[in-house]
Amino acid sequence: MFFRLAKLCLFIIPFTVLVVSTGTLFPFIVGKYVLFRALTFLSAGFFLLGLMFESGAEVYLAELKRLFRSPVVWALTAFVFIFVLAGFTGMRPSFSFWSNFERGEGGFQMITLYVFFLMLAALFRERADWKRLFWLTIIVAVLMGVYGFCAGLKYLDAERTIVMQNGEEITQFTGEGGPWFNTFRMFVGPEFGPTYRFQGSIGNPAYVAGYLLFVLFYMSMLFLWARGWLDKRKAAGFGLLGVYLLAMFYSAGTRGAFLGLLSGLFVGAVVFAFLTKDVRRRRVIFAAVAVVIVLAGLMVTFRGTPLVKAIPGSRIFDISLERLVQGGQEGTFGTRTVMWSIAWRAWQERPLLGYGPENFIWVFDRFFDTRYYHPGQGFSAWFDRAHSIIFDYLAATGILGLLSFLSIFAALGLLLFRAARGNIPSADGPSPGPVFLAFVAGLAAAYLVQGIVLFDVLTIYVNLFIFLAFALYLFLPPAEGRLKEFRPGAPAFIAGFGGLVFALAAIYAGAILPYVKASRFIGAEARINSVRNLQEFEDNFDHALKYYSPVGDEEVSKFLSNDVMGILPRIDSEVAARELARYIEEPLLAGHLQNDVRHQIIVAQLHVILWHNFKDESDFQASERAFLKARELGPTLPQPLEGLHALYLLHGDNDKAMTIREHLISLWPEQKALLESVTTSTATSSE
Repeated sequence: MFFRLAKLCLFIIPFTVLVVSTGTLFPFIVGKYVLFRALTFLSAGFFLLGLMFESGAEVYLAELKRLFRSPVVWALTAFVFIFVLAGFTGMRPSFSFWSNFERGEGGFQMITLYVFFLMLAALFRERADWKRLFWLTIIVAVLMGVYGFCAGLKYLDAERTIVMQNGEEITQFTGEGGPWFNTFRMFVGPEFGPTYRFQGSIGNPAYVAGYLLFVLFYMSMLFLWARGWLDKRKAAGFGLLGVYLLAMFYSAGTRGAFLGLLSGLFVGAVVFAFLTKDVRRRRVIFAAVAVVIVLAGLMVTFRGTPLVKAIPGSRIFDISLERLVQGGQEGTFGTRTVMWSIAWRAWQERPLLGYGPENFIWVFDRFFDTRYYHPGQGFSAWFDRAHSIIFDYLAATGILGLLSFLSIFAALGLLLFRAARGNIPSADGPSPGPVFLAFVAGLAAAYLVQGIVLFDVLTIYVNLFIFLAFALYLFLPPAEGRLKEFRPGAPAFIAGFGGLVFALAAIYAGAILPYVKASRFIGAEARINSVRNLQEFEDNFDHALKYYSPVGDEEVSKFLSNDVMGILPRIDSEVAARELARYIEEPLLAGHLQNDVRHQIIVAQLHVILWHNFKDESDFQASERAFLKARELGPTLPQPLEGLHALYLLHGDNDKAMTIREHLISLWPEQKALLESVTTSTATSSE
């Protein structure tokens, strides 16, 4: 029974893709990882109970021993160990381990993924297990597509209004509408239109396509297993399903995944060509792959023509090597190369173990590349990832982490090579044929190529670990020799109950506490309009701010500061204004958060408002200190420098303002005219 319950938890995990927790911060993220963590450690807990109390435990112990005969498992174990170690030796150990609401990654998540992998590999011993998991994942992918389509339908009769912002007319939704809107109002997603990119229930088009690469692989495995009994109707069903999945893949408009798909097809075709003895089949495969690659190449070559631009979703063909090489220019690929240069500079200072997982935002501030900022056009976004699995692991875990990650795929290649050359039987029966080998090699190549320009999120991680566990099932030779009956003694019971306590503690700390804190803050935000005075404001948000969770303090205080910044200028009472500023300043600067550039800038802006309203010189000094601290943390970031320049001009410190101005011009010469106009307008307003 316990082993069946452990399996059931694993079967439910693919459905986390459909979770959109609108009652928490980051609805596309928080609910997914909370449920994933809870189910994974529940599975591990049931597995341990099965080992202690259920007959047949020796089969699963033998399976675990068999797994550790594989270099893939040892490579993965080394990677997880180095990943967690890099967090403890990095800049913010606690943050590296627990991460935040927005990402939900870090050392704890990597440990959870490792447990998930071991449970899959140990429990899924039969083809029927994998077929069920693959079918469930495909069903989830179909429903994910339905969710995305319904999210777009609600805008068909949504009410709109026109408002003025900065002298321009802006169309906004009123939050009301007709039957379509009211039916699907709880669905979150973009409106259909010229720039539409499908995001489904994943929340980001960039990861929809990466997720679907794995789903297409699962469908291919099911098709290969079913070839012997397929009739025309079932074959047509597989074909329609493939078209549906590819339509979602295409409408996501993710160029990195598109390149990954082409690379996977090419690698798979090459592997198949080397392994197959059927010359005719080899020619057909090569011809089909060649047609796909030539057609894709023509679309990319003529991407600027009206014909290609008129194709819906043609963004996927907008790939330019020149733009990639230049860096810092407009477009996604140019921005990527700037982030990679930041990661590269950071790695050179800490080459072995890097700065720790989840710390790229600190790296971004410290090693900011001035090519990213274009004066007069605003600051695009703060990056907390290098947007490349290669450079992310390099900056976060150093060369040891990157090499251990790549060693997983080197070990997988060795496993495939042995299976191809040695005709070794696997747990699935006879040695899998060249088609299976080609598909596995192709997906590995597709994942790595798309990962050059994208980083991993939970939706991708889960399927990567499913893929690795499945590859072991498919190609790792079965255990040899007779099984000895397992009778757990006192040490085994102590270890088992210790593992159960750890699993329960992991669910509580890593899933329940973060979920409650995230939902409490959203609840407090929903009640803000009913708050009548400062005491009620503090009581309302204390519900979230003072609730303990290892995750979320940074984001809750940062998001709450937006509310405070909007309220503070309207408060006439100096006592009340200072109390409100103090209320948010304390959590903003608590612990390691005082070394966050964004938090220091928020504190500086709070004191600028107080200084402007109440003319107290101490507020100017507090604002100056915060801007200087932000400048220390991010020496070449524009925001602290521009903030100091404006602050000194308003205070009449022209010499200091000139020094900052000259430094800004040295970083961005094109900013000279803009700074002169700011100086002139400030001087005029002062007079």
